[in-house]
Amino acid sequence: MQEIKYLTVSQAAAALGKSERSIRRQCAAGKLEAIEVLQQGGKAWQIPESAIERAANRGQDAEPHAASNAASAPLVAADAATIARLETQLQNVQAFLAGQINTREAVREDVKAVLDDALAPIVTALEAFQRENERLRDQIVAERPERAIERQQEPGGFWANIWGRKRGQLPPDR
Repeated sequence: MQEIKYLTVSQAAAALGKSERSIRRQCAAGKLEAIEVLQQGGKAWQIPESAIERAANRGQDAEPHAASNAASAPLVAADAATIARLETQLQNVQAFLAGQINTREAVREDVKAVLDDALAPIVTALEAFQRENERLRDQIVAERPERAIERQQEPGGFWANIWGRKRGQLPPDR
């Protein structure tokens, strides 16, 4: 099978003597055979060289083509060629998409590996903090009864010290 040669929008515009904007509009409207492909910066049109030749010939022909029964045999051959070209384009698009999927999957796995490596020390430190927190909580719970007894034996606080009495004592009569 013959390999199809594709031109960019700027190359097609130069070949047909039109502006790039006009070529893009014709591609989008389906007046000029083209495929839309994804590229790094976004979407772009790729136009087969044969479509440029047909468009150039149409520009030279002033009369529209009349359909007739005698012309039906070449039309079948053209349909087969179109089908073959479309199958090739479909295979190209499928290969491109498969590459994009594989690339995204590889990037996702790389990002996951980097994040796992970066988070491992943080997770370890967090677990250590949780263990220390539990140990301190257990220590505080164990010391509570002793601290309650100590508090009962201590003076009643700031105001009690000022007034000269301990907790639980009644104020002196005046």
